Amino acid sequence: MYNFGKFALLALLGLATLLGVPTQAQAGYKVVLTSGSSTATIYDNNVPVGDFSDTNLTLNEIDFGGGGGGKISFAGYQLSFSGSTNSPGAVDGFAFLTSQTISVQNVSGNDPLTITAISDGFTLGLSGSIDVDVFNSVSTSQLKGSGTTASSVTTVTGYGSTVAASVHGVNSPASGLTSASASSPELSLLSVAIPFEVKSALTISGLPRNGTANVTWTAEVDFVATAVPVPAGLVLLFTGLPVLGTGAWWARRKNAQKAN
Repeated sequence: MYNFGKFALLALLGLATLLGVPTQAQAGYKVVLTSGSSTATIYDNNVPVGDFSDTNLTLNEIDFGGGGGGKISFAGYQLSFSGSTNSPGAVDGFAFLTSQTISVQNVSGNDPLTITAISDGFTLGLSGSIDVDVFNSVSTSQLKGSGTTASSVTTVTGYGSTVAASVHGVNSPASGLTSASASSPELSLLSVAIPFEVKSALTISGLPRNGTANVTWTAEVDFVATAVPVPAGLVLLFTGLPVLGTGAWWARRKNAQKAN
């Protein structure tokens, strides 16, 4: 027997495609590690299964390498990570990759280490294209080793349009423990299509053998409400209403005088 319900559903989907109605984006959050030719991916709630396990099973939060399990080993580094996202974002508000924190020790690594947090499905409860401000910040409680640097860059991508916040960095002193922070210049009124993805990459370079780094970085994309200009025709219409009202009153008065 023919399944009419299935046919109707397929027909509606086809109609939506023809009309250009966007489908609901599937939100996702992941962390990608890269160093030289080595790459590893950790997915929120381990869906799909990644190269290392997310030990925090709360949606939109990723932890690995911490707690009783100890740090993970990747490309000569020992590291742990904790971070979160607020996808799909606060309504009429902001998209946030908050407090992405990495703790690293270089055991035998030779190449810079990049940790990239990626979260998609941001809508902020809106549709179409919107104007946003983009900025990111990074702070360190430790960058041990001469010449060690930590820098981050935030990229926002939506339906083929991409904007990026400026790269900025924090440099360690010649040796010892340092606490420092830096923020990128805010990039204002950049247009991005919904839904959009936020990608924030932190790169640690020059960390010597047995050197350690504890770094926290944040990416934020703020919705900017812009005033909608009133069409010129409406301005003229409302401007002319008092004149039309006066004319009607004058006509009624003249007719009343004639009748008397």
